[in-house]
Amino acid sequence: MEKEVNYKIIREIQRAEKENISLTKLEENFVNLIREYLYELAERRSKAKNEKSIFSDELAEQLESEFSNAKKIILDMFERRERKIIMKALTNTRTGAKIVESDNLLKNELEIYNAIKTELENNREKNLKNLLIPKKIENKTEQKVLKTIKVKILEDIPSFVWDDEKTYGSYSKNEDADIQQDIAEFLIDNNKAVKNETTQKSEKVLPDVQKT
Repeated sequence: MEKEVNYKIIREIQRAEKENISLTKLEENFVNLIREYLYELAERRSKAKNEKSIFSDELAEQLESEFSNAKKIILDMFERRERKIIMKALTNTRTGAKIVESDNLLKNELEIYNAIKTELENNREKNLKNLLIPKKIENKTEQKVLKTIKVKILEDIPSFVWDDEKTYGSYSKNEDADIQQDIAEFLIDNNKAVKNETTQKSEKVLPDVQKT
């Protein structure tokens, strides 16, 4: 490619990106060339707008149209290259192929390719490979220490379901019971039990919900 950029050249590159599966070969400083082209175009447009004549008005309109269309073409061109880079990273992750010079990635595009490929490889390592390897799932039961309080029951209490969806009770009047702290405090607050002052608060190891 020539070491300059103009409207005709970016149109040709866009057409090539549309028609070919592979990336079009570009100058390594292509991004800077694009930036210079748009800057010069904007400068010419501003200059034409500041001149007061029929010819300068027509020129300003032409440059405005070229500037607007050029930005659309450049955007489309780079988005097509992005899609190709993503697909190249995906394909090479699956096949183990490497990037070669003929793949025509610019330096910044190679950085994007490497970042995407690394993420894809990490995902396959963490998820897909582990999923495909037969592995026995071990059941583990966590032991949790729950505090209990010794109380004297003041009235008959039928069995009930507590907040943890477990059933407790029943309890008989005058019964001494060692009850989970939050339940004991509820019964005491509602005058259904009193703390047994002759004993201290204790701890029990109770099984928690089974986890896999």
